Amino acid sequence: TGALQFYTLADNGLAQPWIISQGCVWVNPPYSTGQVSVWVDKILEEACNPTFVLTAGDFTTQWWPKLFYTADACVLLENRVPYIYPGEDRPRPGSNFGNVIWGYTSDIADFFNKFGDLGSQLKL
Repeated sequence: TGALQFYTLADNGLAQPWIISQGCVWVNPPYSTGQVSVWVDKILEEACNPTFVLTAGDFTTQWWPKLFYTADACVLLENRVPYIYPGEDRPRPGSNFGNVIWGYTSDIADFFNKFGDLGSQLKL
């Protein structure tokens, strides 16, 4: 993954500290569990600079406004995100919904540099 620290399902990322001294936090909550709100609450409690969050692009959820009104920026992805599952070496087709990358960062220009070419950019 290239990450300095990586939490697996067995590690229970919700129970781990997300405050780090270097690097960034990348969060991809499990959509299928129906518990994205719990992950969003953790993000709001412990988001450090920078934190990036990948979610479904569903503005009808209870957690959407929490991210929309607290993030510094977001990118509405133009294409669906393919996933590589543990033990596999090729991506599977993307989900059947759009996605958003949320940025909690003081360097919005860098955020858009990293992710802006993936879709529509919004400074929040």
